[in-house]
Amino acid sequence: MKSLLEHLSNHSREVSLCGFSTSDVETLLEAALDCNVFRFNNNFYAQKRGLAMGMRIAPLLAIIYLDQWRTQKVGGRGAASATDLDYIEKVVEEGCRYCTDQNICHLRGTAYLIKCRGCGHRYTGESGRPLRKRLDEHRRAFERPQTYPNNSFSKHRTTVHTRDSAQEFEVVVLHRHREHPS
Repeated sequence: MKSLLEHLSNHSREVSLCGFSTSDVETLLEAALDCNVFRFNNNFYAQKRGLAMGMRIAPLLAIIYLDQWRTQKVGGRGAASATDLDYIEKVVEEGCRYCTDQNICHLRGTAYLIKCRGCGHRYTGESGRPLRKRLDEHRRAFERPQTYPNNSFSKHRTTVHTRDSAQEFEVVVLHRHREHPS
């Protein structure tokens, strides 16, 4: 919170607070941080340290904190470096269809389970690439089976959901960070 308030006072001429005072921003930030919870398996838990993943304010606070850290420790000036921002973008993906309950889209070396919401059919796979890229391939195969004739989702679509529109699917990560993914 201290970093945000310092950043706000240092850049007060450049930032519009939309009629709020600095103390109003501090009060709003305290309220947001007091509701620092996350959901796992449809249960809510209080985050004891740091910010809960998925909080909408987390990327902004991370950028401000990294900017202050760079200025103090590294002697840099200005916004967070490209490396810092690249890390933040990898952690939080806006509008990701796979990261509804947890941030999984950038995981590498994972074993995963996909369940068709239309019929419950299950598929298990693994990927050394970012999981989002592999899941996008499965989705494209499901939506356009003729373009991926050997993919298991193409076969599932043509045999089970022949006349149906493409079904949605759920993803569960079974194992993270496999050392030697194939």
